[in-house]
Amino acid sequence: MSGSANMEYKDIPLVGRLITAEDPSVIGENFQSLKNLRYKDSGLKGVQGMTKINTVAVANPKITAGIHFKKSQPAESHLLIQAFDSNSANPKIYDNTTAIPGMGNFTLLYTEDTSAEAGVFSHAPGEQIVFCDGKESLIWGGNEMRVAGFINYDETGATFSKDFTAQVTNILTTTGEVAVLASSATECAYYVGSTRPFKGYKPYIGTANTATATQVGYYWSGTAWTTVGAVTDGTLSAGKTLAVTGSVTFTDTKSIAKPRILNGVMLYWYKFVTSAPLTGSPTITYLTVDASIQTIKNLWDGALRPVLNCQRYVVASNDWKDYTTNIAEADFNNLVPESFMNLAGLPTTSSIYLGFPESQMGLWWKIGDEYNNTATATIQIAHYNGTGWTAVSGLVDDTKVSSKALARSGFSTWSAIAKGTEFKTTIGGEKLLYYYKVDFSATLAGTPLIDQVLGVASPYDPLPHKFPVFAQERLWLLDEVGDKRNTARCSSRHTTEVWDGEDTETFEFGDGSPLISGHGLLFFTSEGAKNMVTFQKWNDTYAIIGNTPQDWIQYVVSDNVGNVAKRTIQSLNITIPDSQTPNKQVLLWQSYYGIHMFAGDSPVLISHDISNYFDRSKSECITATKVWDSSAFVDTNNQEYHWMFYSGTSATPKELVYDFKRHKWFEMVRA
Repeated sequence: MSGSANMEYKDIPLVGRLITAEDPSVIGENFQSLKNLRYKDSGLKGVQGMTKINTVAVANPKITAGIHFKKSQPAESHLLIQAFDSNSANPKIYDNTTAIPGMGNFTLLYTEDTSAEAGVFSHAPGEQIVFCDGKESLIWGGNEMRVAGFINYDETGATFSKDFTAQVTNILTTTGEVAVLASSATECAYYVGSTRPFKGYKPYIGTANTATATQVGYYWSGTAWTTVGAVTDGTLSAGKTLAVTGSVTFTDTKSIAKPRILNGVMLYWYKFVTSAPLTGSPTITYLTVDASIQTIKNLWDGALRPVLNCQRYVVASNDWKDYTTNIAEADFNNLVPESFMNLAGLPTTSSIYLGFPESQMGLWWKIGDEYNNTATATIQIAHYNGTGWTAVSGLVDDTKVSSKALARSGFSTWSAIAKGTEFKTTIGGEKLLYYYKVDFSATLAGTPLIDQVLGVASPYDPLPHKFPVFAQERLWLLDEVGDKRNTARCSSRHTTEVWDGEDTETFEFGDGSPLISGHGLLFFTSEGAKNMVTFQKWNDTYAIIGNTPQDWIQYVVSDNVGNVAKRTIQSLNITIPDSQTPNKQVLLWQSYYGIHMFAGDSPVLISHDISNYFDRSKSECITATKVWDSSAFVDTNNQEYHWMFYSGTSATPKELVYDFKRHKWFEMVRA
C-alpha cells in the first residue's frame, strides 16, 4: 500500500476516564465524550439496551417517580409510577402488576389532588409503600394486606370469645394454627381488625362450611355499627358462605370508618355475621384485608396515660375533693382510703373531673375487687368546648353489666374529638388541662371503690408531608407542609400507624426552612456498627445516631452542603478491596455544587470531572429552572449511580453515570 512506510501506529489503551470539565487539549488519553460505553478492568464495553414492560402507553405521559413494590406474603409485584398529563397537571398513580421483565399495562390506582407536586415513593414497615406529594401522605399494602385482628365471638349470648389473630396471620395449617369457627344457636359472628379502613377481606378456607348461609358486614362509624354496602361474597358456593377461598368485597369505607377499642386493642374493627349457624367445623387458615391506597392513619399506641388532676365535686355542699393521688397507682386496699376514690352514694348532681395534658378518647377504670356499683346507671362523659361542656359522641362503656355502669373494670371510650372543638381549662384552680366531666344517670349504690383511672390518648392522623424515609424499621415523614417544615416525625418501630407515645419522636432541624430529603445509613467506627438517619436541607445536612428515642443524638453534619433535588438521594453498598471494611454503604445526592457522597463522616464531592455542568459560565450547565427536577437511581450489580438532569438553556435531558469500582463517569444515551 503506497505510503504505508510513512505511517506510524499508536496504541490507545482506552483506560482513561470521561472528563468534560477541562479543555480537550489538556485531558491526554482521557475522554471528552463517552456515550453508552461502560468501563471494565481492561478497556470499555457497550451497555445493554432497554426492554419495554408495557404495550399500551400510560394515559398520563410525564412520569416523575416510580418504585418496584414486591411482597413475599402473599407474593405480589407492583410497578408503581406517578405521572402527570402532557400539560404537567392532573397527577395520578398507576400500577403495573406484571412481573418484571414481562410485558403488561398500567392501570389507574389513585387520582391525586390536582395541586400535588412531583412526589416520592418509599418502602415502609410491614411490606407497605408510602408516597408523599406535598398534599397527601399516602400508604398502601398491596391487594392483600396483613390483618391485625380476628375474633370469633357470640353476638347473642356472650358465651364465648376466641381471639384467632395469631392463627390467621400465619400460613400454617397444623392443629392449633387455624381458626376453628364456633357458632351460636342462630349465627356465626366474628370481628376483623385492620390498621386502616378496608373494602374487603379474603379468608383462606381450610375446612368448608356445609350450612346454607349468607353473611352481612358492618363497620364502626364512630357512633354505631353500620352495614357495609354492595357486598360481593367470593366465598359463597351453592348458597353456603365460607365454603371456598375467595374475597368478600364491599363499598370502600376509607372515608367513613372510625377506629375503636376491642379487647384492649384500637383498630378499624368490622364485624361479620352469618344468617345461620355454620356446620362442618369450618376453619380459616389465613386471612388478609384489601385496604385501598389512602392517607396515613394514627392509632393509639396502647399505653394508658396518667390523670394529672382528679377532682370530685358535690353540688349540694359545694364541696371539692382531690383524688389525684388516690387513683394514680394500682394499689387498692379497702382499709386504706388514700388508695381509692369512693363513689358510694354519689348523687346525680355531682361530677368527677379528670384532667390530662393531651386530648383523650377513652378512660380505663380499675375497680377494687368486689367493690363495684350495683345501681342501674349509665355513665355520661363531656369535654370542654371553650365555653361549656359538650357530651362526647359514640360513647361505649365496657364497665357496664346489666345496665349498671362501673360494675367491673374496663374501658369507657368515645370518638376522637375534632381538633378546634376541644380546649384546655382549669378546674378548682388547678392546672390548665384537657378535662373530662363524668356524671351518672342515677345515684351509685353498693361500694364502688375506684382503684385507678387512666386515659386513652386521641390519635390524630399525621398532616401531609413531602418526603418519606424508611430507616431503623420505622417510617419517617419529613417537611410537614402545614406546620413546621423543618421537622422529621418517626413512627413507632415496625409500624406505620403509631405516631404518638414513648417510642416515637419529632425532631426539628436548624431554622424554619424545609427539609428536602433523608435516608438511613449504616456505618462503622472503632466502636463497631452505627445506625444513622440523615436529613438534608438546601444547604445543610444533619444526622441522628442511635437506635431508639432514648439514645438518639442529633448532629450537624455540614452547614454548607445540602440537597437541592430530593429525588437524587440514593444509597449504594460498595466494595472496597483491601479495606478493613470492604463492604460499605454510601449515600449520594445533588447539592448546589455537584454530586456528593456521604459515608458517615463528611460529604465528599465526586463530580470534579463533570464540574462544567455546575459552572454557571458554561452553556451546558444544569438548567437553572430545573435544578430541583433532577433524579437518580443506582445499579447495584454494576455499582453505579445514575444521575439524570437537564442541561443548558434548552433543557436537554442527560444521564451521567458514576462507576464506583473505578471512580469514573460516563454518559448514557437512551433511545
